[in-house]
Amino acid sequence: MDRHQNQRWTFLSNHARVLLAFARNPAARLQDVAAGCRISERTAQRIVARS
Repeated sequence: MDRHQNQRWTFLSNHARVLLAFARNPAARLQDVAAGCRISERTAQRIVARS
């Protein structure tokens, strides 16, 4: 199986999706945002730290 078959294409970058998730729900846990964006918690943490 090609590793790209499981990936879903989105118009927004991971950065935009994480920031949008927190804009919609500022009290959200990083763990929940990461799961909703289908990225690791570490990736979500890096995005938040850079913003």
